[in-house]
Amino acid sequence: MPSLYKKTAINKYKKKFDNIEIYEEYPEEIISLSSSLNDNEAFIIKFKNIFGTYPPKPNEMKDIENGQVLWSGQGQYFIFMNTDDQYLDTRIAKEFEGIAYSTLQSDAWATIIIRGSDVFKLLERTIPLDLLNAQNYYASRTSSFHVSVIVIKLDKNKVKIITPRSSSNSFLEALVQTAENVSLPCPKSGGIS
Repeated sequence: MPSLYKKTAINKYKKKFDNIEIYEEYPEEIISLSSSLNDNEAFIIKFKNIFGTYPPKPNEMKDIENGQVLWSGQGQYFIFMNTDDQYLDTRIAKEFEGIAYSTLQSDAWATIIIRGSDVFKLLERTIPLDLLNAQNYYASRTSSFHVSVIVIKLDKNKVKIITPRSSSNSFLEALVQTAENVSLPCPKSGGIS
């Protein structure tokens, strides 16, 4: 019987520069969860019962058992689970009993981790947000290199970027080129002659 293996979007890419490391994180199960428009209060109560915490607010990510959840739009959330369960979306939808709907998104995204002391020197050239001064677990949908991405500040030296799988190779190429330029020494200044 054949055995299937998960193939990562960018072939487990990993590269280290002077003060920056870029690598692909092993794929998680990603679920998009949307509350039904009828009863937001019931959704909040059910969410708390299932995940042990209230839904995150805009620009916030929270830890849940075996993963994280972040706000992705009004009444919408992304759930990242450290599991290998191709039926996770149907299981979660069943737990919500019609109050919310979920879809499996795992194959649609690539997850890139950027870490190191110069991470924000790189990101200030690629993402139009002040991530340096953001709190840990700040999460936002934004754009980078003309691609819609989700960016999460994990700590002062580590950021997670979730980018569409379909354009992940070109996104990575642009990110690596920018990281190479950030790692170059600045030219010595001199007077104009």
